[in-house]
Amino acid sequence: MFYINLENQIHLLVILIFSSYIYLSSMTMKLDPFMKNLGTAFFIPLVLSIMSFLTLNTVHAESYLFFSEFILIAALLAVLTFKNIREFGSIIFLLLYSFPLAVILLNLNFGSLHKHVVINAVLFTYLGVTLLIIILGVIEKKNSLTVLQTGLFSLCASLVIPRVNTLSIAIVVSLLLKAVSYLFFAFFFRKYSVNRLEEDYIRVSGELARINDNIQREVNRRLAGVEAPGVPLPELVKMDGLTGTYTGKAILDYIEFLIEKDPNGEFSLLLANIVSFGKINSKLGSIAGEKCLKSLGNILKNIAGKDNKIGRFEESGFIVVMPGTNIAKAWYAAEQLVKEAGETNDPHFDIAAGVVSYPMDGENMKELIKAARKALRFSKKSVN
Repeated sequence: MFYINLENQIHLLVILIFSSYIYLSSMTMKLDPFMKNLGTAFFIPLVLSIMSFLTLNTVHAESYLFFSEFILIAALLAVLTFKNIREFGSIIFLLLYSFPLAVILLNLNFGSLHKHVVINAVLFTYLGVTLLIIILGVIEKKNSLTVLQTGLFSLCASLVIPRVNTLSIAIVVSLLLKAVSYLFFAFFFRKYSVNRLEEDYIRVSGELARINDNIQREVNRRLAGVEAPGVPLPELVKMDGLTGTYTGKAILDYIEFLIEKDPNGEFSLLLANIVSFGKINSKLGSIAGEKCLKSLGNILKNIAGKDNKIGRFEESGFIVVMPGTNIAKAWYAAEQLVKEAGETNDPHFDIAAGVVSYPMDGENMKELIKAARKALRFSKKSVN
């Protein structure tokens, strides 16, 4: 590298240091496709800067340095453009490797191509496009990619400035902009990869500790229940520890029992589900989600009465089995349930409810559950 001037030596070191850090970090961490492609884009300047270091031709060395960043800008713009399209993301990932590997295998050199007038036009286009992206991001208040976009604009500017002004100060400003752009890239990559992994680790560790604590409390509670007089063990096993209702298996077994006991009888099912349960968990935390389930379980117990059976159904739902109840009475209970759930707070939640009746909506348990799911989906559409 000592046969090229001091400016290019500094330039080469900056590219090697930051490209190595970003690319190698992306290879050692589990990232989403966008961040993986972002890290892979820096394989291009890493390879071309190494070739610049190894070549003995000054013109070729300078050309490799220039095109390492010229092509990096194109790669980053492509990654940003197609970041939400999985199919294009896979194609871009392959292209990011294909180009630098082709340069190595074919021993390509760009000669003095970097001085061509067409390259100047492309550079000014890059500059305008990146500036437009930043402005649109500010207008739409999308700030998550601002650091990356600013780094991209700085890198474009660092390539343009020496072409419009050949004074020494322009060269110094260009080098400073390059250093700033790579600092932006490294900061963005760390923030959305390493820092995010650290945050996920802390969150998961906290969740595991909370789960372990809940399990221990539940074990203690159940042991106390087993030891308490008047609590039959078989019945205790069928109960859901969080809500005090029957487990999903137990309630489905009860439905089959009713059908087998009296095939000509009549009963209704009320299927209730908390709307946007996943959003409640992600925004307010799993403890808030558990509060919602407990609250809905208590509301159901008040409405259902002693003759009906309540059981958990999947993650955020309950089934109420109403022996001897026709569809009209079951719908009335569902309306009362929706109304009371709508008045909840700390946290507030809404529910959707579907009602079906045996044997009108199904002659066996599976048919009834299928019909209840369909009714529930229709109810959810009306809620949304």
